Amino acid sequence: MALALIHHLAIANNVPLDRVAEFFSQLGAWLIIEFVPKSDPQVQRLLAARKDIFTDYPWMVSAPPSIAFIVLRRKNRSAISQRILFLMKRRG
Repeated sequence: MALALIHHLAIANNVPLDRVAEFFSQLGAWLIIEFVPKSDPQVQRLLAARKDIFTDYPWMVSAPPSIAFIVLRRKNRSAISQRILFLMKRRG
């Protein structure tokens, strides 16, 4: 499970999203991941101190099935926020 972690890796630590996905694919066959959009207050705090250069950040929402090693199985948007939970499975 990677809940509310992507924005810390991508925005706070400059880890490219494809590398984050590859890392998670090596940890196990299944993955539950929470995507926190740029409009979220926590992401806004991270971006407040730096220039927003993260143009591919919405990648989790728009194209997770295109990743060679992860298949999207289910996607659920939170009823009380814009956060999205993904259930993914490693290919193969």
